[in-house]
Amino acid sequence: MKQKIGIALSGGGFRAAAFHLGTLRKLNQMGILGKVDVISTVSGGSIVGAAYTLNKDNFEGFEKEFKEGLQRNMLKTSYVVLAIVGLFVLILPFVLAYFAWYLLFLYLPVIALFLKFQFNLLPFSKMIEKRYSQVFYQNKTLKDLPHSPVLAINSTNIESGRPFTFSKEKMNDSFYEYSQNGRKSIKFRNDNFPISRAVMASSCVPFAFTPIKIAKSYYQNSQDYKLINPTLIDGGVYDNQGIHKLTHHGSVYECENIIVSDAGTGFKPLTQMNNTLMLLIQTSELFMNRIKNIQFINNVILNKYLGKKSIAYLSLAYDPKTCLSYFANYVKGGQLTSTIIEAHGLSEEEIAKMTKQEITAYMEQRINYGELQKSFPIDNVLEVALGVGTNLTALSYEQIEALMAVAESLTELQVRLYCPNIIK
Repeated sequence: MKQKIGIALSGGGFRAAAFHLGTLRKLNQMGILGKVDVISTVSGGSIVGAAYTLNKDNFEGFEKEFKEGLQRNMLKTSYVVLAIVGLFVLILPFVLAYFAWYLLFLYLPVIALFLKFQFNLLPFSKMIEKRYSQVFYQNKTLKDLPHSPVLAINSTNIESGRPFTFSKEKMNDSFYEYSQNGRKSIKFRNDNFPISRAVMASSCVPFAFTPIKIAKSYYQNSQDYKLINPTLIDGGVYDNQGIHKLTHHGSVYECENIIVSDAGTGFKPLTQMNNTLMLLIQTSELFMNRIKNIQFINNVILNKYLGKKSIAYLSLAYDPKTCLSYFANYVKGGQLTSTIIEAHGLSEEEIAKMTKQEITAYMEQRINYGELQKSFPIDNVLEVALGVGTNLTALSYEQIEALMAVAESLTELQVRLYCPNIIK
């Protein structure tokens, strides 16, 4: 039976989208991209994953157009609306006080109404969805996606506490898809669901954007609309690497060979938190980083016992110069599957006799490390890449190229180390 190949593209706004573009380009050059069965995406990864699958037969054209899209701001209209509403809320109390101080009591119901109807007054998600469609997806819907590779766009459903996934064949989460406590299975019509809305659900950062709802017209049985209330936010809240669907046993998206492209730079300490919003955002970052660490341990360190898959992780936080050393540690520590070890022409008996330094030297020759080193980004390129934020504002050409260069060098290195069986 053919072993399936999956790619997981993490969240991280336009930074992630540009980083993953480098990953896809290198996999295309290596002759692997065309053999990929499933692409599982989250947030920024969904932006580039959806654009690629819609244009998979012309990678050069896709890359050129996507780079141009990354140089356009997705938040331009949102800034105008925020400024108008913000000025009204801030200036109103001064206007009331000018006429009579007791009129300030009228300000309290205004604030209450603003909080109650915040999502209607500040429909940021609808604005960004429209920009996504204009720049990247041209009003395409899920039915326009190709059959292969299968694209799984992941969001987080805060009603069910599970991933809600969009694909060509279906959109749902397991809480609705299977009967629960006497409640029947609930299914959705996915054919005409806009790709831009699915990507918006996947990149709907909590506290910043409006949660995405599923309209009544997308239910197979319209009466089910009264039974549930799917409320979708950024897929990174549940799984910011997009790897869950590819490793979850029994999932239709499960793969045996997995490449994880992670645009994260690690948890950054924040010494000053001056307001509740900053506290909420940092708390969310902490949760997501903790989930990422647990997934890495399960999928790489304990994979030999739990999953027995070939999984190549690459992250913007990685220094390419240290990756081989970590691999040698895993080999010597017996933490890699026999499939990977045997693909590199080693046996457990040989490893037992070798030192870490000998393993490193052996692998340097095995993967042609000297040649790979020539592509390692220089310090100023790394600095530019690491300095890019995780928002949806326009990137410069220099930032895009820096992120792609880092991703390309890490992709070939990590795939040659951890997924040697998918390379000719």
